[in-house]
Amino acid sequence: MANFDPAAAGSLVFASSGSLESRSLVRPNEKNVGPRVGFAYSFDSKTVFRGGYGIYYSLFERIGSEDQMALNPPFLINKTLASNTTPVLTPEIGFPATFLDPSTINFNNLTAFHIRAMNPQDPSPMVQQWSFGLEREIGNAWLAELNYVGTRSTHLDTLSDLNQPLIVNNLSTGKSPYANFGYIEYTNPIGVGKYNGLEATLVRRFADGLSLRAAYTYSRSFDNTPEELEANSGGPPNGRNFAAWHGPSDFDIPHRVAFSYLYQLPFGAKHRYLSSGILSKVFGGFQTSGVYTFYSGHPFTLNEGGALNSSLDPFGQATAVPNVIGTPGIVGNPSCWFYISTNKACKAVEPSLRDAFQATTAGVVGDSGRNTLRGPHTNVFDFSLIRDSPLHESVELHFRWEVFNLFNAVLFGQPNGNITSGAAGSITTLSGDPRVMQFALRLSF
Repeated sequence: MANFDPAAAGSLVFASSGSLESRSLVRPNEKNVGPRVGFAYSFDSKTVFRGGYGIYYSLFERIGSEDQMALNPPFLINKTLASNTTPVLTPEIGFPATFLDPSTINFNNLTAFHIRAMNPQDPSPMVQQWSFGLEREIGNAWLAELNYVGTRSTHLDTLSDLNQPLIVNNLSTGKSPYANFGYIEYTNPIGVGKYNGLEATLVRRFADGLSLRAAYTYSRSFDNTPEELEANSGGPPNGRNFAAWHGPSDFDIPHRVAFSYLYQLPFGAKHRYLSSGILSKVFGGFQTSGVYTFYSGHPFTLNEGGALNSSLDPFGQATAVPNVIGTPGIVGNPSCWFYISTNKACKAVEPSLRDAFQATTAGVVGDSGRNTLRGPHTNVFDFSLIRDSPLHESVELHFRWEVFNLFNAVLFGQPNGNITSGAAGSITTLSGDPRVMQFALRLSF
């Protein structure tokens, strides 16, 4: 195994025999204490107050290969060839014969290699979670709950290019700190996050053939590190300043409403209406259920496209953001979700608006933040109709008709956030399916 030591001029350090830290190049965590405490108090036979607190750890943090230090040279030859002026390979010649020969590695010049590195001081990601809430029975059929849930996460992993050209006064100098190295993918446990949520629930227990459940959550989640290997907001413009990348989490959804029901139609044997006769056979055994869901749109980050991203970090770990010059105009049209003059459709839809964002030049760090705008919300209803038909005392026919997105609501994806593109602000994808039906018929015996 090999790790990168950023001290002094920077170099690779290799694992050696001895302690676990010497063999793994990372200090082991031996003091993770995870206490949990909870309580419940009943004011009377219908009211309960509950609360609790706990500390939790992620004991194994590896989604991709970024912290696999056995993949560094000379144990793995993983070269990245790049040039903006001449071809890096000639097709009829192919790779040089010694391209993957470990004996040819010059450890004083590793610019062509992808180096994976970790902060040796790597505490486990920790989450503190607390909650309290009130539960109240109303009558004989209804139950109401109101809960608050909070979390604080620390030591979350962040990814950056440790060899990103230095940025001074929000301007890239173009000079990498470790001239003998290329891409140094650095895992550093400096990410933080916090979540606060208020949850309200109303439940009607199943009685007289009907059950209901309604839930509403108001919450906010903020952090400074996106989820790895997912569609996300990208890395900060300056990989040495994750504090400036603090903003709404990629999964932040302030409002969520869910309503569901199950209703047995009151027809057929053992029901109020048409309990006998031929009509009992025709109309009996039906039940229907449905789920309505609404939630706020996910946030997204405005960026300036690949060329300006590369001007901050040639290996793509930085996100170039624009400058804010006004108040964003949210149009809400699929062809122009937010106003930007580079999108001609915006001028046609909202000619009175003006640009709120201005592209920077190469190597400049803009002042727009992370996840400052929000995409379309989701509004969908799923429905099902079920019938159980007894054919014999031990044989039953079960029919099910399910419709997802019953009203065929258009579930739009996120808008294009690249303000330098002519398609900026336009939506060309869907986040969910149109109406889909499925049928099932099952014979049970």
